[in-house]
Amino acid sequence: MSLEAPGFWSPGRQNDWRALALSPLGELYHSIVQHRLKQQGASASVPVICIGNATVGGVGKTPFVRMLGERLQADARKPFVL
Repeated sequence: MSLEAPGFWSPGRQNDWRALALSPLGELYHSIVQHRLKQQGASASVPVICIGNATVGGVGKTPFVRMLGERLQADARKPFVL
């Protein structure tokens, strides 16, 4: 089993038909993200802590949330986890 990146991800392969086929979708996604980044964020009436990143699993988010929740409860706070 090979865990190498697909060849069309490599530099110098921009003329690959798969990269060319996906290019319009990449441009669309880029424009949507740029639009969203320009929008003002929402506000909340309570303090909010966001723990996360683009990595799906195995980086310790869940244990960290548990530890933080326990510490906040020990400090007589009432955390709510989504």
